[in-house]
Amino acid sequence: MKIARSNGEGLIFVVLVFFSILALLWVFRIPVPTQSPNPWSHFNPDEWSHIAYIDYMAKYKTFPPFIPKYSAPSFQQPYYYLIVSPIYFLIKTLSNYIIAVYVLCIFSVFCGLGIIFLSYKTVRLITNKTNIALMTAFIVSSVPFFIPLSAAVGNEILSAFFATFTLYLLIKSYKLKLKESEIYLLFFITALSIGTKLTTIGLFPILILVLWILGRKFGISLRKRVKYIFFACGLQFIISGWWFALNKIYYGDALKTAVIDKIWGKIQPGFSEWSAKYSTSAFEYLYLVFRIGWYSFWGFFNALRQPFPKSIYIIISLFIFLGLFGFILKKKRVNPVILIIFIGYSVSVLLIYFSYNWIRFSPQGRYLFSSLLPFGFIIATGWTVFKPKWVNLISYSYIFLMVTINICSVIYFPGHINSVYMNPIFYIRMTYKVN
Repeated sequence: MKIARSNGEGLIFVVLVFFSILALLWVFRIPVPTQSPNPWSHFNPDEWSHIAYIDYMAKYKTFPPFIPKYSAPSFQQPYYYLIVSPIYFLIKTLSNYIIAVYVLCIFSVFCGLGIIFLSYKTVRLITNKTNIALMTAFIVSSVPFFIPLSAAVGNEILSAFFATFTLYLLIKSYKLKLKESEIYLLFFITALSIGTKLTTIGLFPILILVLWILGRKFGISLRKRVKYIFFACGLQFIISGWWFALNKIYYGDALKTAVIDKIWGKIQPGFSEWSAKYSTSAFEYLYLVFRIGWYSFWGFFNALRQPFPKSIYIIISLFIFLGLFGFILKKKRVNPVILIIFIGYSVSVLLIYFSYNWIRFSPQGRYLFSSLLPFGFIIATGWTVFKPKWVNLISYSYIFLMVTINICSVIYFPGHINSVYMNPIFYIRMTYKVN
């Protein structure tokens, strides 16, 4: 795959096949958890809680109570569970629990494939260059923790799929002008994305801004623009409003803050508790959130207990730094509206990540997966600022590195579930000498 010049579009299917093989290996290498104490229950973060939540909905046709067994997904937006619980119910009725869970895992694999393919199609719209689009798709597909998460039961990947679909439609609307039906599809997918996970809420103001820009670019009347904006706001209210209203009625506030604090407050203390107990400065705390979040973005397996050796993170970071450096040099050549969409959304996801961690210490890089498309585009575009021979060297080296890491990961980590050599809690104790 020479990124310095265009190649055939058929290579995107090589990327998709590479991802599919690894994801399916993860699906079947991780046994289906059968009960909460099962050692595999949280190999992928909170997977048992997600399964228990879906099982309850399939059985009782309502949302489960807010108790520890269901607490991890209970404060999440509901649409992942509303979509998959009928699938789970049907498959479990026709076969059994094990098969039903495997079907949900494969559903996640298809969502992951959708993210990769839409990332490729989006960048093709932006640059019309197959090389950068292919490299973007590979960067997205090869994030080592993205692959097992795309082979697990949970709302993260569906949310990222809806977010990537929204970004694709936003870029398409600017580059090609959407049909009327596609504009309403854009509104619907945006609303579903936010209704699946609140970390994607930054899509909504960007949607409104792009609608306004489109009106000026394509000569859409002010009246029609206002109509679109009101429709988008109304649809978002219909899709998510009832959920917040139910929370207000049954739990006292729209985000269930009080009950979440009661269950998670002691498990995930925020900055105020850290500062009082360990005399942690704001800078130290945010740096810790960034550092562990960066590690877990690339790979922190077995319920965040098994990281890669530190050297792996350093090598990957060097590649990413080169991409960021190159993009800063090249950003003037990128359409400013594309920058607004990608940078604006990525910043919103980062702000939500750090804001949440300020209240509750949970530095998990998977919360950033809904912005994998902008991330991959920035890095792939940044590498092209260098001379062609260096671009090829960087891209081939990165491909070799990530293919090797991913193959080793799916072979090693499921077979060493009890081999914990850098637990994040141990990491924290090392830093703050916690007894």
